[in-house]
Amino acid sequence: MEKETKINTVSDISVYKHPDFYFDDTLVFIKLEDMLFSVHKSKLLKSKAFSKWFESQESSRTEEHNEGLSPETPITMQGIVLSDFEAFLKVLYAREFSDIRPLPEVALIIPAYRLAVLWQFSELQDFLFSLVDQSFDDAGRIAFAKAFGLKAWLHAPHVKLCQRDEPLTLDEAKKIGIDSLLVINNLREEFPPKKLALHQRLSAECGGVLQQQNNYNYSYSSTYVHCGSCLKSHPWPTAQTVNSTIETRIKEWVEGTLQL
Repeated sequence: MEKETKINTVSDISVYKHPDFYFDDTLVFIKLEDMLFSVHKSKLLKSKAFSKWFESQESSRTEEHNEGLSPETPITMQGIVLSDFEAFLKVLYAREFSDIRPLPEVALIIPAYRLAVLWQFSELQDFLFSLVDQSFDDAGRIAFAKAFGLKAWLHAPHVKLCQRDEPLTLDEAKKIGIDSLLVINNLREEFPPKKLALHQRLSAECGGVLQQQNNYNYSYSSTYVHCGSCLKSHPWPTAQTVNSTIETRIKEWVEGTLQL
């Protein structure tokens, strides 16, 4: 726990600001594009970047230099997407002092995380990062990994999208991007998941066909041969071989050694 801030009082008795429950309700005015926001300073102080900025402002405060203190002199933000900032504030203002924190909408996580990283909201950043695995499907995990350069996160969801029976949806294709879409579709065409599953089922169920032949000594011999429908006469690669090939190809692609 950080050392409490000491407050001088009229008497000689010292009091301290509670580290969790002493709120600075000063409003900070922020202008983004043509929209004006007022945000509680206590929320922004959870950011290392904003905390440093406030410290520098306090040390150089003048009547002419009062940025953020009124709607007429707001902090003007550049290079921030308005919808990202709105998503960030929705998550930032979610209820905090509860054992069960409400989970933000999935659509808010990536933009909120982007600004939490930018402005060094470490607690919020850790909270949002912990939600990724449980909140996103495989396409969403790929989108998150690409957005924040998490190369190690790309392998598993790509493999799963190659192996599942259902083809990718339009929404998933938009999320993962054209490069991922191409490598996944190429592997799905080379190793069609439904065909592999059907072959495994037929191969397991097929006992072969009884074939009898006459021998030169007028006796009969019986042998089992594989029927054509189960593909055993021209065997498809085993599931283990196919999965291993897909995993290797995706790994090489992620590392940049496989050309599409």
